Amino acid sequence: MTHAAWDELAAGYAVNALEPDEEETFTAHLRGCDRCQETLESLSEVTAHLAYAAEPAEPPADLGRRILDAAAAERPASFGRTPPVTPLPPKVRRPGRVWQPTFHVATLAAAAAILAVLGMGVWNLSLRGDGDARQAALQRRDAALQCLTAPESQKFQLTSAGGQRAKTCLAGGSAYLVVDRLDRNDPASSVYVLWWMDAQDKPHAIERFDVESSGTGVYALPLNVSPAEVRAMAISLEPGRGLPAVPTRPIASGTATSA
Repeated sequence: MTHAAWDELAAGYAVNALEPDEEETFTAHLRGCDRCQETLESLSEVTAHLAYAAEPAEPPADLGRRILDAAAAERPASFGRTPPVTPLPPKVRRPGRVWQPTFHVATLAAAAAILAVLGMGVWNLSLRGDGDARQAALQRRDAALQCLTAPESQKFQLTSAGGQRAKTCLAGGSAYLVVDRLDRNDPASSVYVLWWMDAQDKPHAIERFDVESSGTGVYALPLNVSPAEVRAMAISLEPGRGLPAVPTRPIASGTATSA
């Protein structure tokens, strides 16, 4: 089995989406594979970040009534009698399926989006606002997770002495950014900027972004350079709202990682 296949199994394992035989195969391999252990740790961090990247939303006003109505409709007509139970058919497994993982990156992205909603509570939507904004947020998260779980993509872990950190991934003309524990900035007087450094350590501004909710967020910023030219990446906090020539106050930085 190629390591790309093990990476797909690691992605499924991170969100508890593997079949029992796939999970048994992966855990046996995991015990002796440092690369898969690092990949799994990275994926676990990403899914944890996504679960806290959504703002809480108010449940529908009639939610309580609709839950009660649904419960009443499903209640057995006669009390005191146990309704008949139809046994489930046994699960049929195809020969050799253990070596053909069925969990794909696209499925992982969808599962992570669902986990992000469920992790914030029942009926928690991804964003306040109209449906277009929610759909855009889900698409951004899907794309970011696909990039972060792709073995061939360029990834960076950005850290600082204060523990502030982020993950970035470069693919398809975009820099996907997942931030964790960055302080909220005042959008009236400051802005965060994502930077890339070339082989001569010269910084280049990519784009601005604001951290608005609990120090977390998922962003897709335009990248007008080949990922192969990017030696390192960094985040700075800038006064005002412009893009400076060089970082004013570096917050976190890091070089490329293998996972």
